[in-house]
Amino acid sequence: MPSFRSRRRRHVTISLVLLSLLELSTPLSISTPPPPTSKILLLGASGFLGQEIVQQAKDRPNIELICTSRSGKDGAVVIDLTAPDAEEKIAELAKGCTGVISTVGSLSGTSDDRVINAATSAAARGASSAGTQRFVAIGNNPRVRRLSKSVPFLKDYATGKEESERVIRELFGTNACIVQPCFVYGGDKFGVSPPRVASSVGRLAEEVLGLYPIQALSRALPDSLGVPLEAPTSVESVAAASLNVALGICEGYDVLDSKDSIAMAAKSHRPRGCINEDECSIEEEEETQRRRDEIKRMLTNPVDSDGSHDPIALMEELELLRPSSTKPAYDESLNSRWRFVLSKSDVGTDILKQLQTEEGFSPLQLIFA
Repeated sequence: MPSFRSRRRRHVTISLVLLSLLELSTPLSISTPPPPTSKILLLGASGFLGQEIVQQAKDRPNIELICTSRSGKDGAVVIDLTAPDAEEKIAELAKGCTGVISTVGSLSGTSDDRVINAATSAAARGASSAGTQRFVAIGNNPRVRRLSKSVPFLKDYATGKEESERVIRELFGTNACIVQPCFVYGGDKFGVSPPRVASSVGRLAEEVLGLYPIQALSRALPDSLGVPLEAPTSVESVAAASLNVALGICEGYDVLDSKDSIAMAAKSHRPRGCINEDECSIEEEEETQRRRDEIKRMLTNPVDSDGSHDPIALMEELELLRPSSTKPAYDESLNSRWRFVLSKSDVGTDILKQLQTEEGFSPLQLIFA
């Protein structure tokens, strides 16, 4: 009778033989075809935002970026969109492109602003004739637009933007997206014309002005007073959102008109609405959205509530349900902004609490109205 040791040795030998046969029958390597390259035409590549888009495109695989600018800086194709042949040139460059991103704009306070800002319509016509799928243009927040139209030296700027955006929407329909940040910060330098704030100060402003009480105050004030209180957006977020929409990673966006919506579109690694960094299921996303909507109804319609819910607690829950991509704080302790603010004992917080106890009034009405 074979010993235990000999039986074990036989089993090991048989296992090794089977393993070697399996290895021989399996290909040594499996080569998968690389994903197809997406071709993007970038207009205004030499500007502040254009340079950031160029840098981010370099960090992403399988993107062929065709860059244009009036100056031809850094090897960009020289194109003046106000020239008579601009549409023809864009049509040639846009052949085979998945999308076009236009960062072209002028804010000089002269009549040239209208001509330059309206010239993006020529690019849209050229891209449309070339069969380009999507067109992304950089505009500005509706409140900034209204304010600009009321200021004489900014009126031409706003009018030119509106003319080009109208043509873009007519030609591309739901495949057009207008990115409308209120104020963009970035880099390490300050500027006056156009106005620019460095990242060090911009991040702090984004964190502070992103607090709910300040958002509510900004919405309640007229544009001339409320716009300076709007939270700014980083150039990195605007660039990432523009690329994601142009590539078709983010679908269903025809306008990104707030800091939060731009941040959501910039987060391409997970579905919109996920509350964790890991991807959440569609069911979890839908359930989270239903709960957010329910809380909003309870806060904005206090008459319909049975009075058994603490409004402050509901606001804190709503904050925690917000996607992390929409939370401006880099410091984790600030990511529950109502808790951060309402834990303090100061005049502003006391006023908010007193307003919350007034029958039929909720500061959240100013946010969700």
